[in-house]
Amino acid sequence: MRIFILIFVLIALLATGFVTTSTYLYRTPVASSAKTVIIPPRTSGRAILRLLHAEGLTPSAPLMLLPVYISGANRSLKAGEYLIEAGMTPAQIIHKIVRGEVVVHKLTVPEGWTSYQVRQLLEAEPLLTGALPAVIAEGSLFPDTVHFTRGESRAGVLARMQEKRAALLAELWAGHSDGLPFSTPEEALVFASIVEKETGLAEERGQVAGVFLNRLKIGMPLQSDPTVAYGVMLASGGKPLERSLTTA
Repeated sequence: MRIFILIFVLIALLATGFVTTSTYLYRTPVASSAKTVIIPPRTSGRAILRLLHAEGLTPSAPLMLLPVYISGANRSLKAGEYLIEAGMTPAQIIHKIVRGEVVVHKLTVPEGWTSYQVRQLLEAEPLLTGALPAVIAEGSLFPDTVHFTRGESRAGVLARMQEKRAALLAELWAGHSDGLPFSTPEEALVFASIVEKETGLAEERGQVAGVFLNRLKIGMPLQSDPTVAYGVMLASGGKPLERSLTTA
């Protein structure tokens, strides 16, 4: 009988020691320097713990299993790219992965870029995946700083740019002045693009727009250099011109 009691006590002491050690290590910083970790999609909770340990960010997976499973975090760990900062504890790392606080990257699309230039930018970004549509309508994209995560599709990023442009154009068109020689928001957008290309100075655009509007109202050609340049660009397969063109 005494031997069984001793075995029971020994097991209890070992279990208590394991729990205490596991809990202590779970809240003790391991990472000595910042590191980026990529967790592939459909990676199991145990595999994620092994990956973190292999990267030198947490103690061994067995020691992490108890606190992770008790907290239920094992069911909520998310794939993605994570920046682990120096001094973070395993608990903080796990919570970051549970919340899905992935690294966010960005691309900047300047105003005035053609769809060809945007295509080149997206296709050259190695962190994006997949192909783009064969045709990207000119003027359908909103120039902006685009945020994305590693592995996101190029088509998805493009769709967000198109949705933002459509929403903004609809909002602006709803408040447009009466009497303008435009029947659709797309016509107004084309006109605004011509004005923007005609002058690089924001303070001159109002005057340029006024001149062009007067020409449209009397049926006079715009006689705008950017319209010629745009036609040449389309003839060259959508590539922007290396130098400006002027009419004869």
